[in-house]
Amino acid sequence: MPDVVGAQVLRALRGEKDADEWIAHRAYTAGLRLATFSLSDPSLAQDVAQEVAIRVLAGLPKLRDADRFDAWTYRITAREIKRAAKNRQRLESREGAVQAVEVAHSPSFPESLGERDWLTRALAELSERQRLVLGLRYVFGLDDEEIGKAIGARRGTVRSLASRGIANLRKRAESEGESRAVAAEEKTQRSRVEAI
Repeated sequence: MPDVVGAQVLRALRGEKDADEWIAHRAYTAGLRLATFSLSDPSLAQDVAQEVAIRVLAGLPKLRDADRFDAWTYRITAREIKRAAKNRQRLESREGAVQAVEVAHSPSFPESLGERDWLTRALAELSERQRLVLGLRYVFGLDDEEIGKAIGARRGTVRSLASRGIANLRKRAESEGESRAVAAEEKTQRSRVEAI
């Protein structure tokens, strides 16, 4: 596959429009997959993916090795995810109090929490870097060295982030499993009491 990517990059550098479109689509798709995984917000992920595609096309003449296109795209994606997460955090801190009051008084509040996917909630509790590392590893299949290059970290740091992220997911799964078992037991006991 690197040969195809490298060839498309070279064609795009020569100004061939269909190669530009191919490059933009590949960058957008990679950005969207990783941003969706990392940010847990499809709308924000689309914004990040668009920005990745724009930055990739704009920076393509600066790419030194056409065969390193994917790693270069992942680095750009990682930076855009960090920027989007920081902007989201800044916005949420400004609007946090108002939103908390509005959500708490919303009639659909409990249902909206129940409809969320467990993995999305669990991933949201991980640090930004843990989500990014797990996304690059499990969504894109990168090894620790490639992830390190993409996010600007050493291989040991990548392993540590992945290990801690997975441990946190396991801990949540175990605690949620115990909570479900306790809730089921309580429900059984209530039905026994009601039957008497």
